[in-house]
Amino acid sequence: MYLFSEFQVFPFFILMVLWAVGGWLISARLFDLKPVERHLIGFSLGLILSNWLANLLARILPIPFAFWASALLVLGFGILLAWPMRKDLRSMLSFSWGQWLAFALLAFFFTLINRGLAMLDDYAHLPLVSIMGAGNIPPQFPLDRNINFGYHYFLLLLGAQYMRVAGAAPWVALDLARGLTMALFFLLAGLLAYRITDQTMAQVWGTFFAALAGGSRWLLLLLPPSIVSAISASLHLLGSTGQNGVTLASLINGPWLIDGSGPVPFPFAFVSGINNPGNMALSGTGLFPFLIVVTLVLTAPRIRHRLAWLIICILLAALPLANEVVFGMLGFGLGLAILFWSIRNRSLRFPPSLRNWILVFVVSGFVAAFQGGMLTEIARGLLFKNPAAQSSYYNVGFRLVWPPTIVSAHLGSLSLIQPLQLLMALLEIGPVFLVFPLLLVRGWKQLSGENWLEAGVLFSGLVSLAALFIEYSGTGGVRETVRLSGYFLMPATIYAVPLVWLYIQKRRQAFHILALTGALITVLSGIVLLSVQLYAMSKPVVSYYMNDLDAKAYQKYWNRLPSNAMVFDPDSGRAVTIFGRYTNTSDSWYSDKPEYTALVQAPDPYAVRAAGYDYMYYNYFYWLANKKLIDAPCAKLVDQFTDIHQATGESGDFRRLVDITSCTR
Repeated sequence: MYLFSEFQVFPFFILMVLWAVGGWLISARLFDLKPVERHLIGFSLGLILSNWLANLLARILPIPFAFWASALLVLGFGILLAWPMRKDLRSMLSFSWGQWLAFALLAFFFTLINRGLAMLDDYAHLPLVSIMGAGNIPPQFPLDRNINFGYHYFLLLLGAQYMRVAGAAPWVALDLARGLTMALFFLLAGLLAYRITDQTMAQVWGTFFAALAGGSRWLLLLLPPSIVSAISASLHLLGSTGQNGVTLASLINGPWLIDGSGPVPFPFAFVSGINNPGNMALSGTGLFPFLIVVTLVLTAPRIRHRLAWLIICILLAALPLANEVVFGMLGFGLGLAILFWSIRNRSLRFPPSLRNWILVFVVSGFVAAFQGGMLTEIARGLLFKNPAAQSSYYNVGFRLVWPPTIVSAHLGSLSLIQPLQLLMALLEIGPVFLVFPLLLVRGWKQLSGENWLEAGVLFSGLVSLAALFIEYSGTGGVRETVRLSGYFLMPATIYAVPLVWLYIQKRRQAFHILALTGALITVLSGIVLLSVQLYAMSKPVVSYYMNDLDAKAYQKYWNRLPSNAMVFDPDSGRAVTIFGRYTNTSDSWYSDKPEYTALVQAPDPYAVRAAGYDYMYYNYFYWLANKKLIDAPCAKLVDQFTDIHQATGESGDFRRLVDITSCTR
């Protein structure tokens, strides 16, 4: 299989073993888990703890030593907890072949799928992985190192580990990171369903539901065209979806027009701008934040030693690095749990268990303010309001809206008081919203058992509903509001199977039929999209803005140019990915600086050198259009990678790396 030729399997496997063994020892000693739960929960603990430590150690240790040291620290901590190996711990030793086989197969399966896809901001994520792999942790904005980049880079950091430990290229490393975290999240969601129901079939359903549950836009295909046209006329589409005057009615029977979607396009009717299924979690965060949440839910009620609070604190601190919105929603959810407990008990004298959670959240929030990511940028902006200070990429802003709306990343703002737009919003979300009352009921019950973390997760959906009256107005635009208003889908998806399972268990057959029908409607979009993804498995790609010639340049020159070198490339993100070096081309991913645009239009090596660049990297077609300027005597060819046509033996496209340090006047 081609995948095993794209990275070094042995060091990759050793790193995984360190996480698994260290995490298992920690889970066995600090948490009261069942034998069937320890393996995957332990692996998740080892993975998250090691990745979080790597984020800190990379600032004081060279890479890849920081990555190996973080894994060894997790293993060492587990050994210290277990030493001496007492009888009770030896009795816990077991090996669940079925779980590990399922994990390996799912991780392999989704990694192969990801290797054939290059969608959802690949142009932004690959440069970041490359920059971090070269040792820039936390990263600045890849296209201008003078801009602070408060990004949720936890998944990308895992990809950077695979770059340096396993020798994977950024596009392979990120696919490995996504595939592994996707598989682990799906299986832990199934494990949660098993814990709640004590039913193996519920575990299987929970796993598949977490992977495939999504929206039900496809139901528009069953509606009369007149209704679809009426809905379409009321919408203002966002982003690339709304370009060239297209409408929902014209798109619903066609493909989803998105870069990097693989050999077969995804049908537009089966994707969603609010609730895409888990197998489509191909963004820069992936499913890592939800993996952390489900790991917390599985471990928090089973604390058996006070040192477990340290682990919980680290998991919570890692969460904003994975997604700061999820951390904020969870914090507000805990606040609601405290409020409901106070109302129910008519008291503000909190039990010791609650005081522990308040302290842990405060400490983790304090750590998050200094560890990197968006919360660090927010803290920096609040503490150091200096106009001369280094600028930040992200501006955060909100505004109140009326009437209440839910934002679809494809279809725009959907008003909840307009019947047609309300119908469209419900179709974008899918039937999973129907389990929301069950979430609140279980959340209320968790208050009695003082299970504060799970209550916070379950009540956090209420906070998400408050976002119906808020619209995001910062960097990224209104479509980023989806991260707030669509958050409640996470607990709904995780808990849907076990809670519905318990609800219908002793009810009439009609409830069973309704539940099964709702489940099939919910997962159909995921099944259809998965069938399209299968076509991508055998056709791995570098990315939609790079090809095999760029991969050859990467293999030879990544992280080998001087550390402060800048490479001029008419496609700026490409050079950052290939060489692992910052550039100075843009203020954002979406707009270039005027001076860079001028250089792209007239690439005189003397002018490019005067702008601070040391090298130029370009393809045949760019050279053909600008060769009178580019072929200056001062420009020294470093290397050229040429595509040779097999049939004729003639050269075609090429990539050239040119040294322009001598181009001075």
